[in-house]
Amino acid sequence: LRAFYTKSSCPVFGANRKVVVTLHHWTHPLWFEKIGGFAKRENIHYFIRHLEWLLPQIKDSVYMWVLLNEFTNHGVKCSGFDLMKNLTIAHAYAYHTVKQYSNAPAASTHAMIPWHPYRALDEFDQCAAKLLDWQTNGFFIHAMETGELLLPYTAGVYIPEVKDSFDFWGINYYTRHMASARTEDLHTCRYEFDRISMIDYDFYLEEFYPDAFVSDLMRYRNKPVWICENGVCADDDRIRLVYLCRHMAALSEAIRQGLDLHGYLYWSAMDNFEWGTYKPRFGLIHVDFETFRRTPKPSAYFYREIIRNHGITGKMIQKWITPLSDIKTYSRPLREPD
Repeated sequence: LRAFYTKSSCPVFGANRKVVVTLHHWTHPLWFEKIGGFAKRENIHYFIRHLEWLLPQIKDSVYMWVLLNEFTNHGVKCSGFDLMKNLTIAHAYAYHTVKQYSNAPAASTHAMIPWHPYRALDEFDQCAAKLLDWQTNGFFIHAMETGELLLPYTAGVYIPEVKDSFDFWGINYYTRHMASARTEDLHTCRYEFDRISMIDYDFYLEEFYPDAFVSDLMRYRNKPVWICENGVCADDDRIRLVYLCRHMAALSEAIRQGLDLHGYLYWSAMDNFEWGTYKPRFGLIHVDFETFRRTPKPSAYFYREIIRNHGITGKMIQKWITPLSDIKTYSRPLREPD
């Protein structure tokens, strides 16, 4: 259970906030794991029983529901296909259960992954990119719109409860990924010339690619869109200022092209525990993990100013975006492409 609370003593954002609750974010009770979790379709009813207990207690405080977080991430490998199908069905049952208690908008968040062929004009790399796009993006879009669960190498199945079981497109986006037909799993590294090592840790978010907010978001045009996660981990907050500026500008262009964007949630408000470590600092607010003291970064005040001004002006850019000639980055050994 995750929420952004309506009342806060934070001096940056104040108290005028709405509650968005995520009902499933990958973690389970141990007993549920021991009986197979969502890998077994017959276990879905335990999740629905949990919701039937939880929803009446919190429904009156919730502005928007996120049902399941990024369940299509399991589609990167064929071994995750059965689990992804089960989670799609769990999503649909959760949606219809929520609607019994609440009229608030509900949907699951999707990890939007733009797949680019490593060799742009190579037909085999292009095929690899299309296949991975089907598994991670196309499957989700098609299932939500039609109720058909369709993945490569497996028989398609129609689940009527899945069709239209969402009120908005909840999109989480960070960066693009590269596809290569020359690797066993079809994945390869990004271009070295675009890498920026922003933390002292080998982490996958080392490239800015705001272009996807224009090109790839155009696939989600039949319902409102919420950007539920978007952000960058960087030790030097000036990088975060540039990241916010570029991605907000890309969203502005997407709106001009017809995107029905209803909201943007930066990931994350505070530095936290990410992928087994505290090193990737995503937060607008710095957290001292020894004392837990919280200090707003310049990016927090910049973000507040964007909200107050309903956009970014040239004057704001002059105020917040400073020269980066002395910026600290971290060296990494070059990785050989596949």
